[in-house]
Amino acid sequence: MEDKPRKKVCSDLGFKYTTFCDWVKGNTAPGYHILEKLGEYFNVEPWVFYEDVEVMKKERAKRLGKYAFGLSEGKL
Repeated sequence: MEDKPRKKVCSDLGFKYTTFCDWVKGNTAPGYHILEKLGEYFNVEPWVFYEDVEVMKKERAKRLGKYAFGLSEGKL
């Protein structure tokens, strides 16, 4: 996969730079149709990105669970 500056990827694919940065940082996750577009752009299969997204979703769910538990225990 060829390294490209984030702004170049965003410009080429029509993504907002801030949204793309959120995906890279793991703050949000792109939908599968976006992963397909990225896969085509970088000449890789979309599942290369998808596996990381699934791990990220599980980690986010764990954090949310801990937060919810803290609220129920009156710790937050």
